[in-house]
Amino acid sequence: MNTILLTAGVVALLAAVLGGGLKAFNIEMPVLTSGATRVALGVLGVIFLVAAFVLRDGAGGKSADEARYQRDVAATCNAVLRLMARGSAGTPQIDPRSLDPSGGGGFDTAVTYSRGTLLSGERSKQTAIHRRFDLLLEKREPSSLRDEADALRRAVNNYVDDESAFRERLTETLPERPTLQDLTAASEEHQEQADEDRAQLEEAMTQLGDKDCSLSST
Repeated sequence: MNTILLTAGVVALLAAVLGGGLKAFNIEMPVLTSGATRVALGVLGVIFLVAAFVLRDGAGGKSADEARYQRDVAATCNAVLRLMARGSAGTPQIDPRSLDPSGGGGFDTAVTYSRGTLLSGERSKQTAIHRRFDLLLEKREPSSLRDEADALRRAVNNYVDDESAFRERLTETLPERPTLQDLTAASEEHQEQADEDRAQLEEAMTQLGDKDCSLSST
Protein backbone atom coordinates (compact mmCIF):
# COMPACT_ATOMS: atom_id res chain seq x y z
CA MET A 1 0.00 0.00 0.00
CA ASN A 2 0.98 3.65 -0.37
CA THR A 3 2.87 4.30 2.87
CA ILE A 4 2.14 8.03 3.08
CA LEU A 5 -1.61 7.62 2.66
CA LEU A 6 -1.66 4.68 5.03
CA THR A 7 0.20 6.59 7.74
CA ALA A 8 -1.98 9.67 7.34
CA GLY A 9 -5.12 7.55 7.52
CA VAL A 10 -4.06 5.78 10.70
CA VAL A 11 -3.05 9.02 12.43
CA ALA A 12 -6.29 10.77 11.44
CA LEU A 13 -8.41 7.90 12.75
CA LEU A 14 -6.48 7.72 16.02
CA ALA A 15 -6.86 11.46 16.52
CA ALA A 16 -10.59 11.24 15.82
CA VAL A 17 -11.09 8.37 18.25
CA LEU A 18 -8.80 9.62 21.05
CA GLY A 19 -9.49 13.31 20.63
CA GLY A 20 -5.95 14.25 19.78
CA GLY A 21 -3.20 14.79 22.28
CA LEU A 22 -1.01 12.09 20.76
CA LYS A 23 2.28 11.67 18.96
CA ALA A 24 2.69 8.86 16.45
CA PHE A 25 4.77 8.25 13.34
CA ASN A 26 6.70 11.48 14.04
CA ILE A 27 3.43 13.42 13.91
CA GLU A 28 2.20 15.34 16.95
CA MET A 29 -1.55 16.01 17.16
CA PRO A 30 -2.89 18.58 19.66
CA VAL A 31 -5.93 17.95 21.84
CA LEU A 32 -9.16 18.32 19.85
CA THR A 33 -12.09 19.91 21.64
CA SER A 34 -14.43 20.20 18.70
CA GLY A 35 -16.65 17.21 17.97
CA ALA A 36 -17.06 18.34 14.36
CA THR A 37 -13.29 18.38 13.92
CA ARG A 38 -12.99 14.83 15.24
CA VAL A 39 -15.72 13.63 12.90
CA ALA A 40 -14.03 15.34 9.95
CA LEU A 41 -10.71 13.75 10.88
CA GLY A 42 -12.36 10.33 11.11
CA VAL A 43 -13.87 10.72 7.63
CA LEU A 44 -10.56 11.97 6.27
CA GLY A 45 -8.75 9.01 7.84
CA VAL A 46 -11.13 6.56 6.16
CA ILE A 47 -10.60 8.31 2.83
CA PHE A 48 -6.82 8.09 3.22
CA LEU A 49 -6.98 4.36 4.03
CA VAL A 50 -9.26 3.60 1.09
CA ALA A 51 -6.97 5.57 -1.22
CA ALA A 52 -3.94 3.71 0.14
CA PHE A 53 -5.62 0.40 -0.71
CA VAL A 54 -6.80 1.47 -4.17
CA LEU A 55 -3.42 2.97 -5.04
CA ARG A 56 -1.41 0.18 -3.44
CA ASP A 57 1.99 -0.25 -5.00
CA GLY A 58 2.83 -3.27 -7.14
CA ALA A 59 5.74 -4.07 -9.42
CA GLY A 60 6.58 -0.95 -11.43
CA GLY A 61 3.50 0.92 -10.19
CA LYS A 62 1.13 -1.93 -11.07
CA SER A 63 -1.44 -3.29 -8.70
CA ALA A 64 -0.62 -6.55 -6.98
CA ASP A 65 -3.31 -8.30 -9.06
CA GLU A 66 -1.83 -7.01 -12.31
CA ALA A 67 1.69 -8.03 -11.35
CA ARG A 68 0.54 -11.50 -10.29
CA TYR A 69 -1.52 -12.04 -13.46
CA GLN A 70 1.31 -10.89 -15.70
CA ARG A 71 3.68 -13.33 -14.01
CA ASP A 72 1.18 -16.04 -14.98
CA VAL A 73 1.22 -14.74 -18.56
CA ALA A 74 5.03 -15.04 -18.70
CA ALA A 75 4.86 -18.58 -17.29
CA THR A 76 2.24 -19.49 -19.91
CA CYS A 77 4.42 -18.11 -22.71
CA ASN A 78 7.36 -20.26 -21.58
CA ALA A 79 5.19 -23.37 -21.22
CA VAL A 80 3.61 -22.93 -24.67
CA LEU A 81 7.03 -22.42 -26.24
CA ARG A 82 8.21 -25.74 -24.82
CA LEU A 83 5.08 -27.50 -26.06
CA MET A 84 5.36 -26.02 -29.55
CA ALA A 85 8.94 -27.27 -29.79
CA ARG A 86 7.86 -30.80 -28.90
CA GLY A 87 8.04 -33.29 -31.78
CA SER A 88 4.97 -35.26 -32.80
CA ALA A 89 6.01 -37.33 -35.82
CA GLY A 90 7.04 -40.39 -33.82
CA THR A 91 9.90 -42.77 -34.59
CA PRO A 92 10.72 -43.01 -38.31
CA GLN A 93 11.23 -46.28 -40.09
CA ILE A 94 13.87 -46.74 -42.76
CA ASP A 95 13.44 -49.16 -45.62
CA PRO A 96 16.97 -50.12 -46.77
CA ARG A 97 15.58 -51.34 -50.07
CA SER A 98 14.61 -47.77 -50.95
CA LEU A 99 18.09 -46.37 -50.44
CA ASP A 100 20.12 -45.57 -53.53
CA PRO A 101 23.17 -47.88 -53.34
CA SER A 102 25.12 -45.51 -55.57
CA GLY A 103 25.02 -42.87 -52.83
CA GLY A 104 23.14 -40.45 -55.06
CA GLY A 105 20.30 -39.85 -52.62
CA GLY A 106 17.06 -41.55 -51.80
CA PHE A 107 17.10 -41.04 -48.02
CA ASP A 108 13.99 -38.82 -48.07
CA THR A 109 11.92 -41.54 -49.68
CA ALA A 110 13.42 -44.34 -47.59
CA VAL A 111 12.35 -42.74 -44.29
CA THR A 112 8.66 -43.15 -43.53
CA TYR A 113 6.39 -42.34 -40.62
CA SER A 114 3.07 -43.60 -39.32
CA ARG A 115 0.25 -41.23 -40.24
CA GLY A 116 -1.76 -42.40 -37.23
CA THR A 117 1.10 -41.80 -34.82
CA LEU A 118 1.80 -38.39 -36.36
CA LEU A 119 -1.81 -37.23 -36.12
CA SER A 120 -2.19 -38.59 -32.60
CA GLY A 121 0.98 -36.83 -31.46
CA GLU A 122 -0.03 -33.57 -33.11
CA ARG A 123 -3.50 -33.73 -31.57
CA SER A 124 -2.01 -34.40 -28.13
CA LYS A 125 0.41 -31.49 -28.49
CA GLN A 126 -2.26 -29.02 -29.60
CA THR A 127 -4.60 -30.15 -26.84
CA ALA A 128 -1.83 -29.49 -24.29
CA ILE A 129 -1.18 -26.03 -25.76
CA HIS A 130 -4.87 -25.16 -25.73
CA ARG A 131 -5.21 -26.35 -22.15
CA ARG A 132 -2.22 -24.26 -21.08
CA PHE A 133 -3.89 -21.16 -22.50
CA ASP A 134 -7.15 -22.13 -20.80
CA LEU A 135 -5.43 -22.35 -17.42
CA LEU A 136 -4.47 -18.71 -17.84
CA LEU A 137 -7.65 -17.37 -19.41
CA GLU A 138 -9.97 -19.17 -17.00
CA LYS A 139 -8.56 -16.94 -14.27
CA ARG A 140 -10.25 -13.63 -13.74
CA GLU A 141 -8.00 -11.00 -15.24
CA PRO A 142 -7.70 -7.54 -13.65
CA SER A 143 -10.20 -5.11 -15.15
CA SER A 144 -7.32 -2.99 -16.46
CA LEU A 145 -6.16 -5.93 -18.61
CA ARG A 146 -9.58 -7.06 -19.87
CA ASP A 147 -9.14 -5.81 -23.45
CA GLU A 148 -5.71 -7.46 -23.73
CA ALA A 149 -7.05 -10.74 -22.34
CA ASP A 150 -9.91 -10.68 -24.86
CA ALA A 151 -7.39 -10.14 -27.65
CA LEU A 152 -5.46 -13.20 -26.48
CA ARG A 153 -8.68 -15.26 -26.41
CA ARG A 154 -9.33 -14.37 -30.04
CA ALA A 155 -5.75 -15.22 -31.03
CA VAL A 156 -5.96 -18.57 -29.23
CA ASN A 157 -9.26 -19.42 -30.92
CA ASN A 158 -7.78 -18.62 -34.35
CA TYR A 159 -4.73 -20.75 -33.60
CA VAL A 160 -6.78 -23.72 -32.39
CA ASP A 161 -9.16 -23.54 -35.37
CA ASP A 162 -6.34 -23.35 -37.92
CA GLU A 163 -4.38 -26.21 -36.34
CA SER A 164 -7.51 -28.35 -36.25
CA ALA A 165 -8.16 -27.63 -39.93
CA PHE A 166 -4.52 -28.52 -40.70
CA ARG A 167 -4.88 -31.91 -39.01
CA GLU A 168 -8.02 -32.56 -41.01
CA ARG A 169 -6.13 -31.87 -44.24
CA LEU A 170 -3.34 -34.20 -43.16
CA THR A 171 -5.89 -36.92 -42.49
CA GLU A 172 -7.24 -36.55 -46.01
CA THR A 173 -4.03 -35.99 -47.97
CA LEU A 174 -1.21 -37.91 -46.25
CA PRO A 175 -0.63 -41.56 -47.21
CA GLU A 176 -0.67 -44.14 -44.46
CA ARG A 177 3.14 -44.21 -44.48
CA PRO A 178 4.17 -40.64 -45.40
CA THR A 179 7.77 -39.96 -46.34
CA LEU A 180 9.93 -37.10 -45.15
CA GLN A 181 9.17 -35.37 -48.42
CA ASP A 182 5.42 -35.73 -47.79
CA LEU A 183 5.75 -34.17 -44.35
CA THR A 184 7.97 -31.35 -45.60
CA ALA A 185 5.52 -30.48 -48.35
CA ALA A 186 2.58 -30.48 -45.94
CA SER A 187 4.50 -28.35 -43.45
CA GLU A 188 5.49 -25.80 -46.10
CA GLU A 189 1.88 -25.53 -47.21
CA HIS A 190 0.77 -24.70 -43.66
CA GLN A 191 3.76 -22.55 -42.69
CA GLU A 192 2.41 -19.15 -43.71
CA GLN A 193 -0.79 -19.58 -41.70
CA ALA A 194 1.12 -21.03 -38.75
CA ASP A 195 3.51 -18.07 -38.73
CA GLU A 196 0.61 -15.61 -38.80
CA ASP A 197 -1.18 -17.35 -35.93
CA ARG A 198 2.01 -17.51 -33.89
CA ALA A 199 2.69 -13.81 -34.50
CA GLN A 200 -0.80 -12.94 -33.23
CA LEU A 201 -0.26 -15.04 -30.11
CA GLU A 202 3.10 -13.41 -29.45
CA GLU A 203 1.68 -9.90 -29.87
CA ALA A 204 -1.35 -10.61 -27.67
CA MET A 205 0.75 -12.17 -24.90
CA THR A 206 3.34 -9.40 -25.06
CA GLN A 207 0.61 -6.79 -24.62
CA LEU A 208 -1.13 -8.75 -21.86
CA GLY A 209 2.03 -9.63 -19.95
CA ASP A 210 3.85 -6.34 -20.57
CA LYS A 211 6.90 -8.45 -21.38
CA ASP A 212 8.22 -9.75 -24.67
CA CYS A 213 6.83 -13.20 -25.48
CA SER A 214 8.56 -15.19 -28.21
CA LEU A 215 7.13 -18.53 -29.32
CA SER A 216 10.00 -19.29 -31.67
CA SER A 217 12.58 -21.82 -30.52
CA THR A 218 15.17 -20.46 -32.94
